[in-house]
Amino acid sequence: MFSNPEVRVRLMKNFVGLRIDWEQGKHYKDRFGRIPGTGCQTMLDLQGSPLREFGGVDAFATRYNRLLTPKILDEISARFPPKPRQPPLQIGWFLWSTERKGMWPASVDDISNYTRTPQAWIEGPMPAALLDSDFLRWHVRQFIWIRGNPNGESRIVVKRVKEGLKPGLRTELAAISAAASPAEVGKALDQAWLAYMKDRPKTARGYSENPAGRMFDGIKGHMIGQEETLAAQAAAGTLLAPGRLPGERAPYLKN
Repeated sequence: MFSNPEVRVRLMKNFVGLRIDWEQGKHYKDRFGRIPGTGCQTMLDLQGSPLREFGGVDAFATRYNRLLTPKILDEISARFPPKPRQPPLQIGWFLWSTERKGMWPASVDDISNYTRTPQAWIEGPMPAALLDSDFLRWHVRQFIWIRGNPNGESRIVVKRVKEGLKPGLRTELAAISAAASPAEVGKALDQAWLAYMKDRPKTARGYSENPAGRMFDGIKGHMIGQEETLAAQAAAGTLLAPGRLPGERAPYLKN
């Protein structure tokens, strides 16, 4: 269904995507009646329950249901209109757990390698900026957030993804003191994110090196071209972080 641009536009504008892997899915089997898979994307309400009014048993879309999916998404969006800046965000919602039971959840390095998202380690006392909901809305999607050592200096340490790291690049990108003002902390986070995006490992590399991904060889050049455009924009300082609009001002900057 994601090959339909009418679907992609709606998802990017109004929806949050949650990936449930097979191990986690087993815990939801009793609740959903089945384990959601790649061929059956389930629509949930704000409480995490399946929307049963669409598609019979619940609201679902399959890779073959391309024409019906936009209608489903429009009806769900109308029923749950957005409430800007509500509810207030809390940093605890976004901290990746480092406590594993068996193989789950995935390690911090595995998930950052998978999403190619840099890591932000919070060390010492919690920085005041991260207790500001507006600050989080502006920056939380740039990184995978991890609670580091709660003792010592209060700071945010930004690290690159390790897999595919170019030779000569350090893993640590920045160590940002929480003693700085929120504006200074935010500026430093943006600079670290742009520095990472300039040299981020390329998606197409994995497809070309993985025999199972050879089906993408025909569009590998296009994929690499997109990656190079993003890297050039990052180097120029014009690349927008996820969720931001051109000309938009950080909401936590009061003046």
